[in-house]
Amino acid sequence: FPPSTPFTGSIYFGNNSSFGAGGISMSTGSGSSLVAEGSGAYTIANAVNLANLTLNITGTPAGVTFSGPWDMGGTGPCTIASGGAANDIVTISGVMSDVEGFIVSGAGILVLSGTNNTYGTAGSTEVSGGSLVLANGNGSATGVSGVLVDNTSSTLTGNGTTIGTVDNFGNISATNMAGGTATLTTGSQAWEAGSIYQWAINNATGTVGAASGWDQLAINGDLTIYADSLNPMG
Repeated sequence: FPPSTPFTGSIYFGNNSSFGAGGISMSTGSGSSLVAEGSGAYTIANAVNLANLTLNITGTPAGVTFSGPWDMGGTGPCTIASGGAANDIVTISGVMSDVEGFIVSGAGILVLSGTNNTYGTAGSTEVSGGSLVLANGNGSATGVSGVLVDNTSSTLTGNGTTIGTVDNFGNISATNMAGGTATLTTGSQAWEAGSIYQWAINNATGTVGAASGWDQLAINGDLTIYADSLNPMG
């Protein structure tokens, strides 16, 4: 596209250079969509400015990775809907900044793999649908933001770290998308009535967090369970 070309609706893309060298900027409305064609893997290096709006992204089973920086607007919540099927993957590996409330929705998988130390200090990261996967190797994938898992259609998982607290009304687990078992590290957690904790054991005599062992939640703080015999966990 030429510089600063405005557009409302769905943009279909099918290669790594579909958006040229400029940035991708959302300026108004909430109906805009980026839709990956085919089933292959793509890496989009463009910077993205979301401006506190809603962006629907349909990934692919092989994954669509946005490796450029993301400016989330800084004055209110924004939403990324990872659409398509439940196995369609969208990854943000670039640094996210100016996050003042972030909602994850849609049926698909959204992966945060960057070191988001400039993520923001206000608002929470809310998983209202699909799966949010933390896959960062350093720092915190969601800055100091707390994570709210809304309902049983929502999942927080991964093999990375958030220093924020977690309030789980849905599903939480540790998952290594590359295969094998995993360790998910968070701040204090609260497990609400009806919530679910899932884990996998490959080898009970193996090593915690390793492919030869079992999944682990590493909680830096308190674990509070609000379920009881009348209102059990799921």
